[in-house]
Amino acid sequence: MRAKLPFMPGLRRRADHCTRCGNPFSRDATAYMVEETVVRDEVGVPPQVVVVQRETVPVCDSCVTAAERAAATVSAACKGCQRLLRADAHHISFVCSIRCQQEAIW
Repeated sequence: MRAKLPFMPGLRRRADHCTRCGNPFSRDATAYMVEETVVRDEVGVPPQVVVVQRETVPVCDSCVTAAERAAATVSAACKGCQRLLRADAHHISFVCSIRCQQEAIW
């Protein structure tokens, strides 16, 4: 018999919010695009299996680490909401959320 794993809350993506602290971005805030492990899916009720993956996600000025801030040398405007995005050359993104990605396509 397999032991049940306790549900472990994880980071989740949410449009216009910092992935780490969950606070909403102000209109003129810069989003730092960093790599983070986020919850992609939950299976079972209550969740018994949590599927996670590494993604490039937005974090706020308060949550970005000094190393991430120093490495963020590339700037771009989000194609959906026009928010300023800063990232290193490996995590450059042209949208800050899935919602903005959908808006940029249409």
